[in-house]
Amino acid sequence: MQLHIETWVSERQFSAEVNTLFEESAKCYKASAYRASLLFSYLAFQTIIKERVLKAGKPDHINEHQWSAIHNKLRDDDNWDAEVIECIKKSDSNKKIFDINEDLRQQAIYWKNRRNDCAHSKRNIITDVHVESLWYFIKANINQFVLPGSQSSLINKIKIHFDTNYTAEDKSFDYLINECKQIIDQSNVASFISALFEMFEEEYPFGLFTNDRELEFIEALILADQTISREFTEKITQNEEFYLTFIEDRPSRLQYFLQFEEILRKTWRVHLLKGSKVSLSLLAALLRYDIIPTDKRINVYLKTINKGFDLNVKEADWEILIDNGFIEQLRQAIFIDYQEQGRLINNFEWANKKVRIALYYLKNFEIDQVIVRNIANTFIANPYPFKARDALVSFLRDNTDINEKFIKIGEEHNIFLPETLGFEEK
Repeated sequence: MQLHIETWVSERQFSAEVNTLFEESAKCYKASAYRASLLFSYLAFQTIIKERVLKAGKPDHINEHQWSAIHNKLRDDDNWDAEVIECIKKSDSNKKIFDINEDLRQQAIYWKNRRNDCAHSKRNIITDVHVESLWYFIKANINQFVLPGSQSSLINKIKIHFDTNYTAEDKSFDYLINECKQIIDQSNVASFISALFEMFEEEYPFGLFTNDRELEFIEALILADQTISREFTEKITQNEEFYLTFIEDRPSRLQYFLQFEEILRKTWRVHLLKGSKVSLSLLAALLRYDIIPTDKRINVYLKTINKGFDLNVKEADWEILIDNGFIEQLRQAIFIDYQEQGRLINNFEWANKKVRIALYYLKNFEIDQVIVRNIANTFIANPYPFKARDALVSFLRDNTDINEKFIKIGEEHNIFLPETLGFEEK
């Protein structure tokens, strides 16, 4: 059985040394060797702190000589653990390494003392409760042990990563996600997100997060951590322009906003139908996540068909559209009747501009006698949509299998196929 600390560690990108220490701690815990387990976990905690200080830039209030001395001690195998404690203990505004409150500072010292109980075989009893408590302390507070300026340094790293003058476009941003997970927690996530948006707005004043890499980075942040996810999705909903860019680029991202009922309702009632044509991928996502109420779907389908839509849709999205009745409404509207106004294939404005939708249906879905009869009746005599007629003639000429299907259905059901569509008179 996996311990909660093992699950937590596996979800983070700690160094190999830190992972090994936590692994040893878990092994000792399972063997009821609680002193050893606590000792290894505290060493893992200290190692995380050490690595953060060594990787961080020098805080402004510490001079170069002091910073160099701290680094030298942290690299000394005989003194590094004592130096980590000194870094934690410093609270003077001109000397402190971590921007933490006194209560957290004292908690860290408390666990240092329990670690000493284990290392020096003192009389204090160490049980599984102590180990569990230390684990919860680490999980709850490790992200607060960051150096002043760590957040601004992280924002600057993100800025440099997405500047192609400094970083290749194909370079992975995983290292940034890992650093975010180590630095960001409930106490600073709101300020981090605000700073991130401000940075991108400053860099790209004509379009926030318009680059695919940036959108993928934001999605990776949402997936990285629940705390970041909650704050980030809320922030995105407050910027409608970015929200639309984010979901239209990849409609499956709607799943991150299922708790925001207001903007979801506006998405299917307004945003879906707002452009020059409807995104069927977005419609499919709205159906996949059950966002459009069942009793409103036919109305949305008819508006979508009338406005027109893109045909570059994945197979999985077509399956969702079929299963939810969209294709049946498409057949009905184009070839039979649209809201008691006649079939759209006979509507001059729709048919001449959007005949490609009708042709797509004929190419990809079932053709029956009703469709063949109504197409034939539409183009048997003037007036009819000429552009649609020309497109249909060309389509039947290029798709001989469909042309033959029309002829076969016509013969079987005594349907006259007009010469205006290229059929020979019999």
